[in-house]
Amino acid sequence: MLEDVALPPFHGSITIKHTFMQEEKEKSLYIASIDSMRVLAIFAVVYLHSMTLNINEYKGELSRLLAIVTNQGARFAVPFFFIASGYFFGKKLQSGIGARPLFIRYARRLSGILVKWSIIYFIISISLQEIAEKGLSGALYSKVHYWIIDHPGRLLLEGTSGHLWFLVSLIIALGILTVLISHGLDKTVPMVSISLYVFGLLGGAYSLTPLGFQFPFNTRNGPFFSTIFVAIGWWLSQNEFFVKASTACIISSVGFLLHTTEALLLYKFYNVTPLFHDCLIGTLLYGTGVMLFALAKKDFLECTYLPALGKYTLGVYVSHILFINMLKPLKPLFFSTSWVIIYPIAAYIFALLSIVLLYRNRYLRNLVV
Repeated sequence: MLEDVALPPFHGSITIKHTFMQEEKEKSLYIASIDSMRVLAIFAVVYLHSMTLNINEYKGELSRLLAIVTNQGARFAVPFFFIASGYFFGKKLQSGIGARPLFIRYARRLSGILVKWSIIYFIISISLQEIAEKGLSGALYSKVHYWIIDHPGRLLLEGTSGHLWFLVSLIIALGILTVLISHGLDKTVPMVSISLYVFGLLGGAYSLTPLGFQFPFNTRNGPFFSTIFVAIGWWLSQNEFFVKASTACIISSVGFLLHTTEALLLYKFYNVTPLFHDCLIGTLLYGTGVMLFALAKKDFLECTYLPALGKYTLGVYVSHILFINMLKPLKPLFFSTSWVIIYPIAAYIFALLSIVLLYRNRYLRNLVV
């Protein structure tokens, strides 16, 4: 999900030359298929956030099954973002950047975007009705109290909007990877990441099964799911593990079928809501297969406009909830079938256009860069 970040300026002819060479190395990491897949993945995220997540609102077994399958079909997106981030993090390590300074650069950028968009979502969450009833100062105090006093854990792990969890989790996962690499504990990365993933599953989707347990917060957040996907991306970058595009499709398809089967079984036997599963066992194969396909077929959709739109992905991710909420009141104007198609497409287009405009404004560009 992360695009290349320019190195900070240095002084002196030697360091300038070094910086130029470093930037050239980073530019050489560009892969059209990954940028194309970023666009498909971000649209999948927009679709997930725009669809009805209450399974009881879908009437009839067929419509419920279709909702579950399409929902699970879009679940490759966030794992792919994590894997791609880990992959480019690993590639930049190979280009000569130290793990710690590289992590600091990533963390500084991601945390800056997190804080800015948390402020934006905090402000827009204050309704005119609240201001009319409590006054501006009262409404502000109420929101600050909600986050700081009532929900400090959510604020730390999600910011002021649930979808921002991705940024926090990516920072944490890269931090764990950096610590292990910096201390020469590379071989412990699989054990640590798998352990966190198993914990996340047992405390999340599998919490109502005999093996599961109740956890006080959503295990989607933090290091539990993000670490293993970032680690997979890093491992792929270090080992140059490639498979044929057809093999990658098989891996991804098996992962999707396993993921969907898990969701259906958990729903049938344990009444676990099937539309909220961020990660299941099959997700590992599903997300990894998509990344392997992008690496195997590097010219995927290169002749289209998709690769050029890839650089806007992070901006679309942080902003798209604004447009999903903005367009939601228009639902009664459309037939249910057409709304399912129009809603996510319109939300994505509006988010994309807004980010393109932000990129072109030198004062607002740092909201998404």
